[in-house]
Amino acid sequence: MPICPLLFVTTTLVMLLGCTAPDTLPRDLPTLRTVYESHLTDSPSSAPDAHLRAARTGLGTPLQNGAVELAGYTRTAYNEIENLFPTLPNPTLVMYIDPHLSEAGYPIPGYATAFTLYEKTEFALPGEVPPPAWLTATGRGVTP
Repeated sequence: MPICPLLFVTTTLVMLLGCTAPDTLPRDLPTLRTVYESHLTDSPSSAPDAHLRAARTGLGTPLQNGAVELAGYTRTAYNEIENLFPTLPNPTLVMYIDPHLSEAGYPIPGYATAFTLYEKTEFALPGEVPPPAWLTATGRGVTP
């Protein structure tokens, strides 16, 4: 039985030494305000990752400023799906729950919830229903 106290002492010492590890986070990081202000100014020289940008441009692949414009393609794909497979009407019911107390007596604020009348959304076959009026008015509708 002398092994059990020795094991207990060893485990306790290992756990205590693990808790006394030095701080691993560097203290010279920029503050949140500095990062935010450098993001707002959008100047590559004042940004904290300026050395990364310089290295990236040296590789021959410059970074793009601003968002990549994908809205045209995405919007076209969305319209194509909506035109080919429109959803059949499924009314959405909105119900307001008044503020009340739970069974345990805790207050529950009022809220609104919405649910569809039918359990699942049904899609029409291509050409089964006419396209919505807003699509034909803009000239983007599918012509039969």
